[in-house]
Amino acid sequence: MTGYILDASAWLQVALIILFWLAFILRNLITRFSYHRSPIVFGRDTKGVVRIVEFGLPVFSLVLVIETVLFAQGRSLLPESINVVLFGNASVVLVGLVFEALAIGLFAMASRQMKSSWRAGVDNQASDPLISTGLFAFSRNPVYLAMFLFLFGAILVTGTSGIIAYAATGLGLIHFQVLQEETALEERFGENYDAYRAKVPRYLFL
Repeated sequence: MTGYILDASAWLQVALIILFWLAFILRNLITRFSYHRSPIVFGRDTKGVVRIVEFGLPVFSLVLVIETVLFAQGRSLLPESINVVLFGNASVVLVGLVFEALAIGLFAMASRQMKSSWRAGVDNQASDPLISTGLFAFSRNPVYLAMFLFLFGAILVTGTSGIIAYAATGLGLIHFQVLQEETALEERFGENYDAYRAKVPRYLFL
């Protein structure tokens, strides 16, 4: 029975990560047609390492999708000598699936609350107001917090060293992107952003 739960959960995780991607695409389409502009601004106002990271995030996401599909098939992009199963408890897996589902809900709510401010990438040409209400009153980056939550859930569901390595890479890329966006927001909003940053944590408790 435990083996069946683990097998089913692997395919459920595939469905959840596809749902996350669909939520991302839908938000971009809504922004595109509601505000008549493209929300994808990767590389437009960035150079060097920052630009590489911006383009690296979607590539990383695609690799994660591929890896989760392969995991459900008992396969991996990595050799077995490197990609070992570290744990696989059914209860832990279920907790991971709950985290992934919560992450999708958090992403959908946060991206919706951003309205015209929704962007994918650093945008120094934006003129939208600073969002500090709703979920943004508790976290300055609830969208990225949702991504962190999903990655943590993926670790619990798979329990493999490969996914842990992917997740660690993703966390690093996302955190770096957050730092770049904070710099852009500080330059744009000045003291208003400083005051906001002083009272609202970057993620949740940090």
